[in-house]
Amino acid sequence: MAGIFEEWHNASLLYFIKENKKVAIEQIKEEFPVNEEVVNLNNLVEDDLKQLLGMGKIKFEEGYYSVIEH
Repeated sequence: MAGIFEEWHNASLLYFIKENKKVAIEQIKEEFPVNEEVVNLNNLVEDDLKQLLGMGKIKFEEGYYSVIEH
């Protein structure tokens, strides 16, 4: 049961990046707006991006996020 939470990721964010090939952080924040009233959620998109990077599902090159094709 070790990997159940390790494999969780924001599938919507991953799909958005995959469909758009190369995505800047501004595009991501526009597509996934943060609710300013909920302070604890302000870094959710950044956290999800870090998680996807750490899992090796996306890469960040020259200011853009893109999916790593396996």
